[in-house]
Amino acid sequence: VVEKFKPIVKRSLTQYLNDVMNERFKTMLSEAGEEPVKTEPSVVTEPAEPEEEPAEDNGVTTTDMELEAFYIVKTLLHDEVDPARIKYKDTKSYFVILLDGKATRWICRLSMEGKKKTIYVNGGDDAGSRYVLQSTDDLFALKDELIKAAKYHLA
Repeated sequence: VVEKFKPIVKRSLTQYLNDVMNERFKTMLSEAGEEPVKTEPSVVTEPAEPEEEPAEDNGVTTTDMELEAFYIVKTLLHDEVDPARIKYKDTKSYFVILLDGKATRWICRLSMEGKKKTIYVNGGDDAGSRYVLQSTDDLFALKDELIKAAKYHLA
């Protein structure tokens, strides 16, 4: 019975996360004085498509965990950086979160494949830092390091 409900619960959690993120972005836009885009509520059976267009089929698969990490980082940085400037790029070996979509302005790189999940936060002039993650919730503890990495590229 548990195996039967796992996909249903996973889709529900993904939909809830998308709804929470959309509400937060709408709030941020209204605080900034911009008119939020009104969307009709819909039932989503699969995770929502990412904001960026997917690359051509080259064997790269963006997982739900990588997208969840992207949205968490985007939320953590919302006070420092306009969320529209934060993009991502997925490669075969890692998932990178970028500022303005430029490879030279990377904030962090995530490796979510296998059992060992790691994040490498750009240290700017410093060497940077590598952390082992148990889940995407561990990203909240790295807020200060992520903000420091984003601010390095803003200066």
